[in-house]
Amino acid sequence: ARVIGTVRSRETTDSGIRLYLNHFIVQKCSSDTSQISEKTSIDQETLKTDFYSEDKGEDSGGYQMMVYLEGEQTVAVGSRVLLEGELKSLGSAGNPGQFDSASYYLPRKVLCILREGKILMEAEQKGSLVRFLSGVRQRLQTSYQKVLGEKQAGTIAAITLGDRSGLPQEIKEIYQEGGIAHVLAISSLHITLLGRGLYRLLRRLRLSFLLSGILSGFLIVSFCLMTGMSVSAQRACLMYGLWLGSQIFGRTNDGLTALSLAAIVVLLASPEYLWDGSFLLSFGCVLSLHFLTPLCERLFPLPGKLGASVQSSLAVTLGTMPIVMYFFYQITPYGVLVNLAVLPCMSLLMVSGLAGGIIGCISVPLGTVAASPCHYLLELFEALCRFERKLPGAVVITGRPGMGQIVLFYLILALVWFLIIKGDILGEKWKSGQRSFEKGRGRGKKSVGVSRRLAGLGMLAGAGLAVLCRPLPGLRIVCLDVGQGDGILVQAGSFACLIDGGSSSVKGVWQYRMEGALKYYGISRLNAVFLSHGDSDHINGIVELLESYERNFLGNMKNRLSD
Repeated sequence: ARVIGTVRSRETTDSGIRLYLNHFIVQKCSSDTSQISEKTSIDQETLKTDFYSEDKGEDSGGYQMMVYLEGEQTVAVGSRVLLEGELKSLGSAGNPGQFDSASYYLPRKVLCILREGKILMEAEQKGSLVRFLSGVRQRLQTSYQKVLGEKQAGTIAAITLGDRSGLPQEIKEIYQEGGIAHVLAISSLHITLLGRGLYRLLRRLRLSFLLSGILSGFLIVSFCLMTGMSVSAQRACLMYGLWLGSQIFGRTNDGLTALSLAAIVVLLASPEYLWDGSFLLSFGCVLSLHFLTPLCERLFPLPGKLGASVQSSLAVTLGTMPIVMYFFYQITPYGVLVNLAVLPCMSLLMVSGLAGGIIGCISVPLGTVAASPCHYLLELFEALCRFERKLPGAVVITGRPGMGQIVLFYLILALVWFLIIKGDILGEKWKSGQRSFEKGRGRGKKSVGVSRRLAGLGMLAGAGLAVLCRPLPGLRIVCLDVGQGDGILVQAGSFACLIDGGSSSVKGVWQYRMEGALKYYGISRLNAVFLSHGDSDHINGIVELLESYERNFLGNMKNRLSD
């Protein structure tokens, strides 16, 4: 197929350059282009009229196409391009627990994929803000590689620029298992640090509320555009805009109202986000902080700033646990403790990382010095996550809970919140009218508080059991979709085994086709693996498992596949 479209963004991946096109048209050529074999510089109007007729094709509107370029080709962001390649639709998951590209990309307005793309023509557009921001992003990524090295450059690019294309798979895994994968997403932390920091600086320089708001708002919008406008970035940007409005007009900013309006705007633009894991986790974290932090303060009364940090971390963990289980099939019990060490360091990490990247564009030695705190903090984060993985029960494979279990969990959580929070409010109102009576019953007041706390903790334990418990199957046989090959999962009660596991058509068959299925069903231990014969399409997935199981969820089995 041949496609004409505008390059919205560009990423560098292990397999080459990946583009996102918008306003694209897919149709047959309207004149002979068989002589065109190289990228040619032509104007955009010629590109549109001489080779394609828009009345014969349908413009994609707000949707996008993902393009994987062939070889060493590249193209500038903002350019209008003519490409040729193999057009494919978004594939659905063939196995339980497998990544579903259709469900993931449709909320992000990606309709299809063009593979082995070859650029035939390009018409560059100069003076575009998106083009300028893409250039800034590319220069920072190059600077990161020079001042921090390739491995840490991929990590800090994910944290500060929202680009995960260079993030090492191993780092991604240990951050997930350490419970700190959220630091890799552009969120309120970035917006607060950059936006509110600039706003307060401008106000100290005695600029007006309006001008300070306009300048800081422009910075945040530009930053979100540069980092790709993920759903968490959209939420944070919208909420920051409402906060700015409250500052400019002298009104009170209500966080819950801002969150609700941000959710409405995001869902109006793309309703498919309602069932997207990123959307649910992003908004769920903020809701948890709003509603469940006061609950954790009463259930777990801990003094000082450390106690407040523990309570906030527990609130987020409690509020998002069913969502994490539903989309990732595992939980990390020690994640609360790891976050206590990581989150206070994030401001320094981001400031030193961005400073090192910016200064490194001018002088690599000075950039290296500026980024040294970032370097040591990334080393610390990795060491903490690796240590956490060695603890017993570091990763608990839970499987995907049913919708009924999730609803029951949140119903019990709501009852606990009403018992503790509303009970306190009603108690305060009652005590205000019975002061003399309460003075003589100090000991009774304390015992009632303890009773309510114990009841709340017991109900929370029941909610956890409701979402964690899984009935063992009598007999389950799953023929896994591994492409050209074989792989069969058998479960009978607590017994689980694999019969073959390999593919000649799918690279990384264990990681991308088989491992997710085991996690989906809550299998953290294989009792046996049976191999019918030694052909690669029957065993290479098992070889991949044996080579990597010490650092994945099967590592909990003391490096054995069975007893």
